[in-house]
Amino acid sequence: MRDSIAYDPKGWGKVRRAVKEIEGDGLTRPPQGYDPTHPFIDDLKRKSFFASVAFTDAEVTGAGFLDRAAEACHSIRPLMKFLTEAVELDW
Repeated sequence: MRDSIAYDPKGWGKVRRAVKEIEGDGLTRPPQGYDPTHPFIDDLKRKSFFASVAFTDAEVTGAGFLDRAAEACHSIRPLMKFLTEAVELDW
C-alpha cells in the first residue's frame, strides 16, 4: 500500500480529493525508507485504511435509505479501487 501511495502521488491525490475522510491506525513516525517530506506522509504512516459514512436513525429507517446507502458506497469507490489495485487484485 505504501509503495503505491509513494510512487503514484497523483493517483493517491485523486483519491484524497474524492474521499475526504480516510481513517485508520498509524505509526507515530514515518516508516523506514520513505521520505518524511512526502506530501502524503500521514497516509504513508497508516497501517490500515477505511472510510465510512454516518447515517442517523431517521435516515436508516426512512424512505430512500437504499439510495442513500448506494450513494455512500459509491462515494468511497475511489479509495476501494486504489487499495484493490495496490494489492494487485482485479477491480
